[in-house]
Amino acid sequence: MMIVEKISDTFLTVLSWFKRPELLHPDPEDYIEALPKTKKEIGFPETLGELLEGLENTFKSYAVPALSESWLDSDERIGLKKLGAHVLHGDWLLFRKEKSRIRVEEYKKAPTLMFINTAIGNTIRQEDRLYPDFMFAIKLNKLPWNVVQEDGVPYKFGFAYYDTKTKKHFWAYAWIAVRQDRSVSICKMRTTDKVRITKGASKGLHYTKAVVREPDMLQDDKPIEQTKIIMMNAFVCMFDWWVKRSDKWHVSVKKSGDRVTFSIPKEQTKKYFADRDKTIKTASGKAQKIVHYVDGFERTVKGKTQHVKAHIRGVDTFSWKGYACFVKAPEFHSLASVEFDIAPIEESEEEAYKDGLICISKVGLIIANYEDRNERIRKTA
Repeated sequence: MMIVEKISDTFLTVLSWFKRPELLHPDPEDYIEALPKTKKEIGFPETLGELLEGLENTFKSYAVPALSESWLDSDERIGLKKLGAHVLHGDWLLFRKEKSRIRVEEYKKAPTLMFINTAIGNTIRQEDRLYPDFMFAIKLNKLPWNVVQEDGVPYKFGFAYYDTKTKKHFWAYAWIAVRQDRSVSICKMRTTDKVRITKGASKGLHYTKAVVREPDMLQDDKPIEQTKIIMMNAFVCMFDWWVKRSDKWHVSVKKSGDRVTFSIPKEQTKKYFADRDKTIKTASGKAQKIVHYVDGFERTVKGKTQHVKAHIRGVDTFSWKGYACFVKAPEFHSLASVEFDIAPIEESEEEAYKDGLICISKVGLIIANYEDRNERIRKTA
């Protein structure tokens, strides 16, 4: 079971004081080949109104149960869902062919939890295939005993695959380490093979032999090195996208304990929040407009003309058809899910309930609640 030291409100408050430094930009030659684009922004709502109308479909993947054979335990799965998957927007997948060029851009923060929605809308699921609906990473303070030790920060990195036969998710992962030079490495596993004796007096008997092999998640119909490069690219792209979210607008949505966050690039704010027809009712029955974009305009007050800059106005915390919604601007909030980088430790279930320790399931919830509450406090202060 994964646990971390108990988190105080004071520590979470300190997180909100951090200002992220400028991101390091890789050399252009780092990007060897960009992945081909699919249809324009498939699966991502183009406006806030479209997002609100499609929330039911967005949350469907959360209702998919996990296969009992899943490698990731239930507490970790709950923690990721409480934190909430982030729906990707814009170009984020950049494929590098050479291992030496597969490096994270920013290594000043190594977030504890990362969780994104990788499902593409309108995908036709074929029988006998597994489709990744979610991609995740969970940091740990050290690699377990059955993993070949690597220098760097270790992560459990994997996918929740949708199994078309059982209509359930299979949560699989491998261990990956992020080194100080920003390179990444997929860790090999220590295991045993059963060897049959074919000669001598012991012929027909078996013995076990210690072996080191690639993780099971890499076993595919593709060559092992090709699969490694694909997985390393996926991790690096997710890591880079996650730590660079602080300069984006966010719409977080909660229902029945589950959370989904949509990240909107700052330059697309005007288009995204163009809707003015979405309103909610206050306790007194008065209609209030949900957050929307207002173009700059000239205003005359007591004979003096003033220029009002383009801005966002309207209600940014509201309930929509049973969903709790929070709109957050980069100028007014910090992201605990980026700043929080405590490395969990693995303990038995008995040890996990000792004072001062909390499980990953609670950590995900605390970070999510803090992010949404923090925005409202800062904007009303």
